[in-house]
Amino acid sequence: MMKQNYDNAYAYDNVYGHVVELLRRHRPFKAEDGVHVDLGCGYGRMGEAVQGELGRHYIGFDIDAQAVSSLASRGLEAHVLDFNAPVASIRQIIDGHLAGRKVLSISMVDVLEHVHPPALALEVVRRLVADHGALAVLSVPNLAHRDVGFKLAFGRYDITHAGLLDHTHVNPFTAEVLDDMLVQNGLHTIDRFDVRMGDSDQHFPGFHPALASKSVLATYLRGLRDQIDGHATTNQLVVACLAGPEQGARFRAAEDERRHVKRPFLSIVTRTQGRRRSTLNDLFLALSAQSCMDYEVVLVGHMLEVQKQIVVEEVIEQLQPHMQARVNFIRVDHGNRTTPLNAGFSAARGEYVTILDDDDLPMAHWVEVFQELALRAPGRALRSVAVRQEFDEVGNEKSHLVPRSLSGFKYDYPDRFDLLAHLRDNFTPGLAIALPRSAFQDMGIRFDESLTTAEDWDFIMRCALLCGVESSPQVTCIYRWWLSADSSRALHRPEEWRANHQRIWDKMDKAPLLLPPGSARLLRDLMEERDSLNAAVAGLRIQLQDLHAQRADTVPLPPGFEPTEAHRMLMLAIGSWSWRLSAPLRAVTAALARRPLPTFNISHMTETQAREILNAVHRSSSWRLTQPLRTVKRWFQ
Repeated sequence: MMKQNYDNAYAYDNVYGHVVELLRRHRPFKAEDGVHVDLGCGYGRMGEAVQGELGRHYIGFDIDAQAVSSLASRGLEAHVLDFNAPVASIRQIIDGHLAGRKVLSISMVDVLEHVHPPALALEVVRRLVADHGALAVLSVPNLAHRDVGFKLAFGRYDITHAGLLDHTHVNPFTAEVLDDMLVQNGLHTIDRFDVRMGDSDQHFPGFHPALASKSVLATYLRGLRDQIDGHATTNQLVVACLAGPEQGARFRAAEDERRHVKRPFLSIVTRTQGRRRSTLNDLFLALSAQSCMDYEVVLVGHMLEVQKQIVVEEVIEQLQPHMQARVNFIRVDHGNRTTPLNAGFSAARGEYVTILDDDDLPMAHWVEVFQELALRAPGRALRSVAVRQEFDEVGNEKSHLVPRSLSGFKYDYPDRFDLLAHLRDNFTPGLAIALPRSAFQDMGIRFDESLTTAEDWDFIMRCALLCGVESSPQVTCIYRWWLSADSSRALHRPEEWRANHQRIWDKMDKAPLLLPPGSARLLRDLMEERDSLNAAVAGLRIQLQDLHAQRADTVPLPPGFEPTEAHRMLMLAIGSWSWRLSAPLRAVTAALARRPLPTFNISHMTETQAREILNAVHRSSSWRLTQPLRTVKRWFQ
């Protein structure tokens, strides 16, 4: 074993403290006499805690004679052991030192990353655990800490004397790698108490844009990383294990299958409560007529009553065998309308996933258009166009409710996906967009189950901001808009919709936006349009002030009113013949603005107000237009 020992102090919130805490959590209900074996113990700084807090005799094993001597000088039992020896020899040495004493627990702290192959060390652990019925606690550094990943993404891999990228490490570990390796070697995790550090020893240089806490890039990257697996800030993985069956061969087969399995192009997630048998039949009829059949259907029955479940199962049983084979029927018996979407996306096997509720209707080229877009722009979200059609439900001769159309097609949704417009509201029904499954499975983007409406808009936007969107102007599906039947618009009050919209906006505001190419030009155009509108509004305000002043001039001043210089100048301006000449222009402007002319009494103005209105008059278009007339008049005076 090539392992460099570091003499780090014991602390509750470092790896030693976390190991002892796991041992404490899982100690037997009935106190037993026994020992704790610390394999690769180094200086064994948790030895005193094991003996003092857990009441177990501590025995350390390590190749470093100096570390073993340090333990002995502190009154702790320790022995030199070379882990490069054969497993049988190692077991013989350990058993000899145990001398028949019962092993209650085992630890191996920061060892596996130093030994090759690690399976030999794990075999020693597993045999001890199995023979004694003991608990094992293992720890390794987490290579997937965000500091390492963010730096590596920009070309930096800083090997150091100690820490996450210790120069003596030969095996890299992430949470998934560790769990898989343990299972392969017959050790099964029952608990964990990882050591977390927001800023690891790899958090340098501190002002690197990918690391600095307030930089836009770091904020964006942290938002993505945090939603993946819960280990963005895990510095050391600390797990408690028990012995069980070895699953190496089965695991490797499963991993190989995950890599090379042939997936359908599209997974269609369909929520149903079994209330609309006729529309569910229509949906499967439309799917059976698709020009591209490379899809599966994940049919999610949500909160199904027994009779409703029978209805859904009967619909499936009546399908042709080739359609039945495409349907994966699962049930979800909890949550709101968003919960079955997460369940459906979790079960989806396709490269892309879309939402097609049991009352939606795809046209024959619906899947084909999605596939064409995927070939054109792999990895992007794929969007076609839905048309809206108003529907209601009526009873037929058998008293079954069937849909009845109340309108023709309404082209409410734009031909292309406008990201900036979607920041304000949703213009894409769920059935008109297919999203990469990897955004859900690998990037950790989930439907927000705290939202009771607009959950598809929230999910679509988080995917679109990350993946981008490829659009087709083709109409491929019909979005049925129920007027009086049960629908999300009828079941949820407007206040609830507004509250959910505000929550989605708040979430958008908290995160940096990754905008697609061309957005800078669109933003410039929007800003120029805003500036033009602001200028126009400012002009209208001045003209409105002109009209105010003109009306004020027509009001006689009350007896005793003493005008200031500003009042007199204002009265001269609005009483001039040039100002009266331009009155029709101001009247037209007011009419176009559709605003009534307010009453305004000049005698009620303060000197400051009079001066402000006088300045507004001089800046107005009416005054500027009549300036040549006043100039000519002065020539003849």
